Amino acid sequence: MHAKSFRTITLLQLVIILSCWSVDIIAQNLDLISKGGEIIDGSNNKLNPCISEQLYKQIEMQCFENIKKIGLDFNNKSAIKTTLSWPLKPKTGLDDCSYYIVSAHVDHNATSGTFTDFTCGTKTYDGHRGTDIAIFPFPFYKLDHDEVEVIAAAPGTIIDKVDGNFDKNCGSNNLKANYLVIQHADGSRVLYFHMKKNSLTAKTIGQSVVEGEYLGVVGSSGNSSGPHLHFEVWSGSTVSTYIDPYAGTCNLLNNTSWWVDQKPYTETAVVKASVNTTDVVVPACPATETTNETECFSIPFQGAGLPAGFAKFYVFLRNETQGLTANLNILNPDGSVFTSWNYTSTTSYKQSYRSWSKSLPSIPGTYTFNASYNGTSCSKKFNIVQALITANAPATICEGSSLQLSANEAKIYLWSTGDTSQIITVSKAGDYKVTITNIKGCTSVSEPIKVNVNPLPIVKITPNGPTTFCQGEMVELASETANAYAWSNGLTSKKIVVSNAGVFKLTITDQNGCNASDSIIVNMNIPQNGLKIIEKKDSLFSPYGEPSYWFLDGTPTAIDTGKIIMCSQSGIYFVTGPDINNCLAISDTIDIKCNSTFTINSEITDKLWVYPNPANKNLYFKHADIGEYILMVTDLFGRVILSNKISIEHAENENSITLKGLPDGVYFLQLRTSSKILVSKFIKTS
Repeated sequence: MHAKSFRTITLLQLVIILSCWSVDIIAQNLDLISKGGEIIDGSNNKLNPCISEQLYKQIEMQCFENIKKIGLDFNNKSAIKTTLSWPLKPKTGLDDCSYYIVSAHVDHNATSGTFTDFTCGTKTYDGHRGTDIAIFPFPFYKLDHDEVEVIAAAPGTIIDKVDGNFDKNCGSNNLKANYLVIQHADGSRVLYFHMKKNSLTAKTIGQSVVEGEYLGVVGSSGNSSGPHLHFEVWSGSTVSTYIDPYAGTCNLLNNTSWWVDQKPYTETAVVKASVNTTDVVVPACPATETTNETECFSIPFQGAGLPAGFAKFYVFLRNETQGLTANLNILNPDGSVFTSWNYTSTTSYKQSYRSWSKSLPSIPGTYTFNASYNGTSCSKKFNIVQALITANAPATICEGSSLQLSANEAKIYLWSTGDTSQIITVSKAGDYKVTITNIKGCTSVSEPIKVNVNPLPIVKITPNGPTTFCQGEMVELASETANAYAWSNGLTSKKIVVSNAGVFKLTITDQNGCNASDSIIVNMNIPQNGLKIIEKKDSLFSPYGEPSYWFLDGTPTAIDTGKIIMCSQSGIYFVTGPDINNCLAISDTIDIKCNSTFTINSEITDKLWVYPNPANKNLYFKHADIGEYILMVTDLFGRVILSNKISIEHAENENSITLKGLPDGVYFLQLRTSSKILVSKFIKTS
């Protein structure tokens, strides 16, 4: 064997030279520029054939004995000449554009040390009696996966069968091969040699096969250094009757082709186009090649030894011819050109390959890698898939809330949470990823999306006093410091003052935008105004608790603060004091004449309506009787705050006074005439 020298890390041994067939290999630096070389194995010769002379004799004898056993009639031969179909076919599912190369033909030169094939060329070796069909590329991978099947080239009867022998030989040896010999109706025979161990048909010697029927799998058993089929045709029952099924100028054995459709001597074509994650790896024989071929690329993609986002694009050529140009392109899903380039062959090889590092498309979809050469074309589809996660809101959420995470369109979803839907809802902090699988079976794992969860702020409403109070009083409600405040009454300050009953809710927002709420109940007791003063003999009894403040003709009696007073002076009385809720209330008025009989002169029943109560800027009042009145505003201690004469000209007219400048507190509004006093309590609030 002789070979050109190459850098070890870039040498790709595509096909190992079999000891019984001739193979050429290109080795290439796997970088952005396509480079090549050749390795030739010339170890096979007449002294080291695929089938030794001794083995030929054994085969002749075994076939003779087997024919006798099965009773096959030698003399009953068909006059119709056997024609041969191609003896190999790809296994269902193998989508390479081709899968073989004829590495050696029958030698037609009887002179020892020289050899000539049927075209007068040298694609043979000295003394070779058959046609060697190598599987290409990745022969051991194809062997392991039963990708190339041996089929009957013509109908006939099995007259010899050997199986069970080792099928991964790598060089010259004396090991037995797995093979079949089939005899045809015209008495001709075909030897199918070097098949894979235990792959041979279950049919036994004496059983017939039809054209195209499965016989076995291409292997490397016997005296073989790589997977191939040694296909040898005899016109009779001995090796001396061997013929060459190919017709050609230098075929001295037979004048016509035995093939139904004879293939060209030179089949220049693209055998395979592939897209690979990184360089192909071909270990020493008989280890299986690592193709690194894929139809799926997940974005972002990083191939070993390649720039980020790059992949390897391979073409495998049969009978590469100097001067021919390969046209290559990558098509977008819509058929437009993503990128294109050319390669012109500078040397002729029987089998070769070229590879280029190219940037992958970044948009998900199904793309096509096309290679055209010498009028033939080969393509390979590949998929760009990218798993993406979209959140329906910022990925930082508040405790107690949730976030929707959506994956992009796919067929199958698998989240890091174990969920299998396109959309999931999360409420816990962590990194979330999704693996999607598209309709082509390609998967992609998304970049993680980090979800952060901020704690809720602490909120508590703190009152500065009792939350149950009397009408006219108030309480301040305060919160902790926050970024924003929202009270249920519409106020937005940290503190509020309330003077009415209700449920007051506060929602605060912290610097992270998180909300928390608290509520507090405020109760307000309405004073029990209008209770009647009770008189007994010469005493007056307050309907309220102590201290009770008595008023005579609108003026407080200086010393009367008890629940009971003696009637010492005639006039109009009323009293203020704490009711059962401890709220200051004002009684109804009574007109009393203090005499020996202590009789109530009359009870004032006229009504004075004030509103709103509590009041802020203005106080409105109504009285049903027209006339002249003195209007007075007094505080709880009878001090006159305001005194005016007014005229009520129309009943039910609305009248008003301004409260501007009046401090917050409890006051009495009085309308006085010479014969009566009307009093109503009101509350001033800011």
